[in-house]
Amino acid sequence: MVLLETIDTAWRRLDATSAGQPFQIGTTDAGNPFVRRASSMCRVLLVDDDTNTRDALGVVLRGAGHAVTLAEDGPEALRLAVVAKPHVIVCDVMMPEMDGPEVVCRIRTIPGLAEVPVVLMSALLPVPVVPVAAMLRKPFAPSRLLKLVDELGHRPATDGSDGEPDGLER
Repeated sequence: MVLLETIDTAWRRLDATSAGQPFQIGTTDAGNPFVRRASSMCRVLLVDDDTNTRDALGVVLRGAGHAVTLAEDGPEALRLAVVAKPHVIVCDVMMPEMDGPEVVCRIRTIPGLAEVPVVLMSALLPVPVVPVAAMLRKPFAPSRLLKLVDELGHRPATDGSDGEPDGLER
């Protein structure tokens, strides 16, 4: 519930920033992490079995101008990842059928997706050790997720993919 309240607060802040006007691509407000430049937008695959969390985070990411594909479990995430070609994958750790770490391991075997940065989310610690770009402990501020997506989604590629992250929390 805390995560949803935090997301609701963030959404209200974004809505207040636009003063009821349509979101204007290409504008920025250095004091507001929810206003994005057009160059910061990217494709995000968001995976969470909790409908409320998935939908709320999807609203936050879309509100910041990102193209978001939603998946409710690991198998669906693997199917959609091939089609959506995300710049960043944000995935819950604890899900039925296939957990987040298993999703990461399988994503790493798919050509064209092996180097896509993955952010895992979890309310529990410790988290299984898998190669991820960052870890978010629930509940978290939506601004932290937006910052990670911005940093991870637009790193310079050296081999046509999104190389390894540098200096981010694990």
